[in-house]
Amino acid sequence: SFPGSRIILQSPEDDETFYFSAAADHVPGLPPIIRWDRSTQRETVVSALSENPRIEAPSLDGRWLVRMLDGSLQFRPMSGGEWKSLVSGVTEMRPPETTADGQWILYHAVDSAGKPSLFRVSVEGGDPQLLGDYPINQPYGDALRMSPDSSKILALDSVNTSFETWVLQNFEPPTKK
Repeated sequence: SFPGSRIILQSPEDDETFYFSAAADHVPGLPPIIRWDRSTQRETVVSALSENPRIEAPSLDGRWLVRMLDGSLQFRPMSGGEWKSLVSGVTEMRPPETTADGQWILYHAVDSAGKPSLFRVSVEGGDPQLLGDYPINQPYGDALRMSPDSSKILALDSVNTSFETWVLQNFEPPTKK
């Protein structure tokens, strides 16, 4: 058992490492993200308590910590180091998601026509790619989840305790001609 309340963020396929967020009773500020290794029974804080309004999440492969901060999508190695900005000007403060291999970061933003959309950007850099329309248009209560083989994206809507689920399959962006 753990001290205090914990919310599980992710459990990768290896079932040895888990990521938790401590209870949100640290207001003001956002709770830390904690890595727990089942084999050693040890915890490591990978993202400390912060007063900055940001959203952070571990990548599915465990290599990166990804965050949205002040309209910027950023990532850094899980072990620490400098944050690298991939996209700026993002007006939607939603949790990002990664592909299972950690090569792509998916995020919710508004496209050039003003429609809620889903984008991806490579951790190697480059221009974001539009994947398609985002099915949820509200300020909170939604989440993206990637299937273990990265073939499907699940969008969850949990506002007002009525849940809706959308699945996006075959989401490779169109190639430029």
